[in-house]
Amino acid sequence: MSDTSFLSRHMFSPKAKFYVVDNLYPEVWDEEQLWVIGPNGKILSKDQTKPMTMDVGTFELTWEQFCGQFQEYWDTMF
Repeated sequence: MSDTSFLSRHMFSPKAKFYVVDNLYPEVWDEEQLWVIGPNGKILSKDQTKPMTMDVGTFELTWEQFCGQFQEYWDTMF
C-alpha cells in the first residue's frame, strides 16, 4: 500500500467537487479548474473539461469516497 498521507481536504476549496472518471481516475473540479493528484500534490490538468456524471464511468464522490478511490488508483499506478 502506497503512502497517500499528503492528500488533505484543505488542498481544495469548500466548494470543490470530487469525481472518479472512467471508473479509475480521481479528479477534482475546484475554482473552475480541473485538478489531478500527483506525487507532489495537486496538479492543474491539461484537460480543463469539467467531469460530467452523464458520461459512462464518471461519478461524483464525497471526500471520503474520493480518498478511497485515490488510494486504489495510487496503489494501481504507483
